[in-house]
Amino acid sequence: MPKIVDFEQKKQEIVEKAMKVFIEKGYHRTNLADIAKECNMGRTTLYQYFKDKDEIFDYVAKQLSKNLEIDCMDILENNKLSAADKLKMIISLLTLQYQLEKNKMLMIIEMWLLSKRENDTLKKKFEKRINVLRKMFEQLLDEGIRAKEFKEINPKAMAFTISTLVETFVLQAAFANNISYQEHLNNIYALLNGLKA
Repeated sequence: MPKIVDFEQKKQEIVEKAMKVFIEKGYHRTNLADIAKECNMGRTTLYQYFKDKDEIFDYVAKQLSKNLEIDCMDILENNKLSAADKLKMIISLLTLQYQLEKNKMLMIIEMWLLSKRENDTLKKKFEKRINVLRKMFEQLLDEGIRAKEFKEINPKAMAFTISTLVETFVLQAAFANNISYQEHLNNIYALLNGLKA
C-alpha cells in the first residue's frame, strides 16, 4: 500500500532543511540539487512541492512575517496597554525575534539586499511586509497623539523613522560581535521617551 504523505507537512520539512542549506552556503551558492540532497530526495520530487529556490525562500519569509504580524496584532489589540507600551513591546518583539532566529534573519537580510538590486517581484514583497510594520507604528503613534501620550508629530514620518531604526539595528547586529541586545534596546526606548508629551 502506498505511503500517504501530508503535503503541507512535507513542505514544512523541506523548508526547514532548505534553511539549513541557505544558512551554510548563502542564497546565491545554493541550488535545488543542494536542497534535494539535504532532504534525501530527488530534484524531481522537490519540484512537486516548490518550483524553485525563490519559492522556497518566499514560503519561509511569509511564515516569519505572518507569525510576527500575528504577535504584533495581539499587542495592538491589548486595550490594557498604552500606545507607548505597545510601541515598546512591538519593537522588543521584532528585535527579540532577530536574537532568537538570527540565522534565518541573516538570510532574510541577504535576500532583502539582493532583491533591491536584482529581483523586482521579491523587492515588492519585502516592501509590502515592511509597509505593514510601518502602518502598525503609524497607527500606534496616531493613537498616542490622540491620547495625549505623545507630542504632536507627523505619525507617518515618525513611523518611517522608527521602522528604519529597527531595520538598521537588525542589520548592524548581524555583523557586530559581542553586542548587548538589552543595552541597545534600552537606547531605542530612551529615544522613544523623547516622543512623550
